[in-house]
Amino acid sequence: MENKLEEIFYFNFKENTKLSYSDVLNHVIQVENIETNYSFSSTKEFLLNLIASLYYNTNITLQDLNKVSKNEKSLLRLLDVNRPSSFKQLLDGINKSTAKIILFTSGTTGQPKEIKHSLSNLIREVRIGKKFEDNVWAFAYNPTHMAGLQVLFQAFLNANSLYDVFEHPKDEVVKILGKYGITNISATPTFYRLLVPMKHSVLSLRNVSLGGEKSDANLHQRIKESFPNAKILNIYASTEAGTLFSTSGKYFKIVSDKSELVKIVEGELLIHKDLLGEVNKNEGNIETWYKTGDLVEIVNAKTNEFIFTSRKNEMINVGGNKVNPSEIEAVIDSIEGIEKAFIYGKPNSILGNMLYARVQLKNKDLTEIQIKRILNSKLDNFQIPRRIEFVESLSLTRTGKLKRNL
Repeated sequence: MENKLEEIFYFNFKENTKLSYSDVLNHVIQVENIETNYSFSSTKEFLLNLIASLYYNTNITLQDLNKVSKNEKSLLRLLDVNRPSSFKQLLDGINKSTAKIILFTSGTTGQPKEIKHSLSNLIREVRIGKKFEDNVWAFAYNPTHMAGLQVLFQAFLNANSLYDVFEHPKDEVVKILGKYGITNISATPTFYRLLVPMKHSVLSLRNVSLGGEKSDANLHQRIKESFPNAKILNIYASTEAGTLFSTSGKYFKIVSDKSELVKIVEGELLIHKDLLGEVNKNEGNIETWYKTGDLVEIVNAKTNEFIFTSRKNEMINVGGNKVNPSEIEAVIDSIEGIEKAFIYGKPNSILGNMLYARVQLKNKDLTEIQIKRILNSKLDNFQIPRRIEFVESLSLTRTGKLKRNL
């Protein structure tokens, strides 16, 4: 690892900043204070502070950039600590860290919840070894959230490079992917829907993973056309538990080492408390089994294979019919000329709710009447939005997912 000290660890074009592994080591050697309630304005400062906090076994709360007021800042002065003399010693110290990391759920459908994790919980699914040493990552997640942390640790513990593309416009992302030989990218389906298709395919991509939202076959096909050499992986992870499942096929599977810790009850995924971080006391105690709110359909009981269908609190009652907004969004997204759709319900005294849609277009000539005409042949009447509003962009959460709480 020492021969990689001068290689790039992190590069952000928007901030015009970069870090080498040597920069990180020198910071940890020289740092005098650790900020335990994160409130930096740049990802570079955040990464340096996070790595130092882990090495020096200091608990840290991660909030979004510029979300913490000055009077909430908390500095810990380091006294009489064992500073690393090499990058190997730095990595060894981090791998043995007893520090706890407090982070927040994405707030897709409500207020973010506070979760406390040990590092061992966060890096449970991180793979380290020679086969991963030449990976080059596109960093497409908010770094203060679960998915961003897991990509960060996967890269850092293998001394890989990270090129930041989070919240970058499409043309910049495309340029970075092609110019810097990116081999790995992990992002939300929403990110990929805004990125692909591309005019020219990127051949360097070897691994493309999707997580945080439901994806569909149409999106997978568009990704495959843009990244023809990449293996496409669906990942299921949560802020409460980290990464639990992954699949390169259509179905997820409960593998043998998790068979006692994961179960499906009345169509909902439940996770044993041993796989979870610590929930803030204000949120109440989790009992033995945590109800995720994720609804699944078992496709093969013998092999424990299943698919995710929706979130329990996202289902919309329309005249007694349970409507899954993700399914309707997938149908609308498949219409040529549409970038992305968002389905939501409005209260109605007779039907309970009526469906409405916000649609981001690629083809500005597409009309509401044309879209509804197509939907009439693909959906039941109660599934067709009453009104379609065209918007320039859709609201996203801090992690890059569709924001569903209007």
